[in-house]
Amino acid sequence: MEIRVHLKIKVNSDFENYVREKIVGLGKVALGPTTADFYLRKEGPAYVSELVIHTGHQTVFLKESDPELNRSVDELLHKARVKLSRLHDKVIDRSHRQKMKEEK
Repeated sequence: MEIRVHLKIKVNSDFENYVREKIVGLGKVALGPTTADFYLRKEGPAYVSELVIHTGHQTVFLKESDPELNRSVDELLHKARVKLSRLHDKVIDRSHRQKMKEEK
């Protein structure tokens, strides 16, 4: 999985490594070769984190905003796991449904 991190604010390297590790963990539910772009910036009092994931023939865009940096990132990564899991289940269910039709 290729991961690109774009930061508009200063964070320590431990935090950046934490984000990379969590995004790599999303690869378990991704479909095929995956690239991810993570963006982090501050808008007023809130931290805005965005994640764009290209997996298979699908693109997933997620955005989260929160006054706390850690909560913003953690909520975004939770949303990403749920979204990718649903996408994975949807694609797998369709492929099984097609096989069932072909067997009949």
